[in-house]
Amino acid sequence: MPDLHFRMKTQVLNFIEAEVCKEASGATMSSKSFQGLKEQAEGAAKDAANSLGQATQDAVNQITDASQKVIDKASKTAQDGVEKATGQAAEAMSGFGKKCGLKK
Repeated sequence: MPDLHFRMKTQVLNFIEAEVCKEASGATMSSKSFQGLKEQAEGAAKDAANSLGQATQDAVNQITDASQKVIDKASKTAQDGVEKATGQAAEAMSGFGKKCGLKK
């Protein structure tokens, strides 16, 4: 995840640098074009932050889904074990009852 954040930040900085160089090569930057550049940079930064936020949310969702699957499987395994033990206990008691003459 930190790599994604670093890449997004690098992309934003590269974009800003390219725009500044482009404007600087055309002589002096007017306040209007500087404002436009500032707005573009802010928009790119917001887009990067949104992308990072979405990537983080996706990772959290994947972890949550995986955790739920593990919990479900553990619950099923435990339930199967209880059912098997209950069945074995019932068979044992039935056999015990027959040996004692309680059942035919």
